[in-house]
Amino acid sequence: MQAGRFFGLALAITTGSLSLVMPAYAQVTEMPSPGAVTPPEVYYGQPVPEGVLQRARPELQPQGVVLEGLQWLPSITPSATYDTNIFATQSHATGDFVFRTRPEIDVRSLPEAGPITMNLDGYVQDVRYGNHGSLGHDDFGGTLDLGGDFEPTGRLASHTAFNYYHQDPASFAISSANGALHTLPVEKTFIEDLTGTHDVGLLGLALNGGYERDEFQNFTINGVTFNQKQLNDNAVKFGPKLSYEVSPGLRPFVAGQYIRRFYDHGVFDSNSYAFTGGSDFDIHELIRGTAYAGYDVRDYDSSAIGTVNGFTYGLNLSWFPTELLTLTFSGGQNFSDTVITSSNGTPSVLDAKTVRGEADYELLRQVILSGVVAYENDNYTQVSRTDNIVSAGASVKYLMNRYVSLVGEYTYSDRRSNLNGFNFDRHQIGVALTLAY
Repeated sequence: MQAGRFFGLALAITTGSLSLVMPAYAQVTEMPSPGAVTPPEVYYGQPVPEGVLQRARPELQPQGVVLEGLQWLPSITPSATYDTNIFATQSHATGDFVFRTRPEIDVRSLPEAGPITMNLDGYVQDVRYGNHGSLGHDDFGGTLDLGGDFEPTGRLASHTAFNYYHQDPASFAISSANGALHTLPVEKTFIEDLTGTHDVGLLGLALNGGYERDEFQNFTINGVTFNQKQLNDNAVKFGPKLSYEVSPGLRPFVAGQYIRRFYDHGVFDSNSYAFTGGSDFDIHELIRGTAYAGYDVRDYDSSAIGTVNGFTYGLNLSWFPTELLTLTFSGGQNFSDTVITSSNGTPSVLDAKTVRGEADYELLRQVILSGVVAYENDNYTQVSRTDNIVSAGASVKYLMNRYVSLVGEYTYSDRRSNLNGFNFDRHQIGVALTLAY
């Protein structure tokens, strides 16, 4: 996955590694990220503490339709956003209004339906630009999460996701400055993750395996065509995680993960090895999540690229200081491939490090305020390029009743690079209306 989805990203822990998912923070101005997952209903056998955005408000929540043990929750969200820099350019920024219409269906299993839990979410999204009609497009995708306890201390879980969406120019990792586009390139992702956990006394063992397929579309800027199709790949991963409960709610662990990547063009075929140590936290009604650190190695089949390695880390913690305030901290390190090459044609590998903080505050029963700040450091091998990206945003959500909610949001992002031409800043302000049943 390319860098640049620096705002509106959260991180989910999968056997000591991180995968990108959508945060609880309501986003009007960003397209949905691939691989969104539903938080588990239990965490090491205990009910998950509820954050401000997730807390049940029966009189304000859609009830949907219940059929055969399933709750069907349809909704539609039209939104309007003004974006001051739709092409993420350093100079001569172009602004435009972006209008989105997003029908969605969420299907959840009810507790009385049986031991298997299920959550299915599907969406389509129509996107139109006020003054750039050719940029208009349609996205669609969905996720399916299945889980089941096979004994009191064992659980199996499956996460499946597919997304067909159009890339935002801010996400491009290319070798020349951004410019105007006639159309936005498509990215398609398919993810399948399987996880099994089993506790034996105070010991816990988790095994995680998965498959991912990514496909990209080429695009042209200022007469230069960027061959993103060389990034089309298949990835297979596997990793164990061993934990020990030293006290209630505190489980240190060690984990490893192996990933084999096969590219359609073969240029970036590689083996990855990550070794990490950290801890899971489940201090009821106070803090929940995971933090770890370790070492990551990516060994390429191509001797021209060789091996990249370095310190890796992951953070995904929710803190509940009061019933009215939830603080979330996330971040991680990831190596990824790019279409950037050095003067002798050697491909550049991106080392991206991120950190993010979010605060959600229940001002009133029906009014929720949210704020987020994020930082990303992107280092490119072979080309001596470093980008620093800062973003911040705020939103207010008004739950009018169980059928109608309103969101107003402002976001700001700024990228500063040591190479001229790659800097930009961007302001986005939007409103959204959600109609649900």
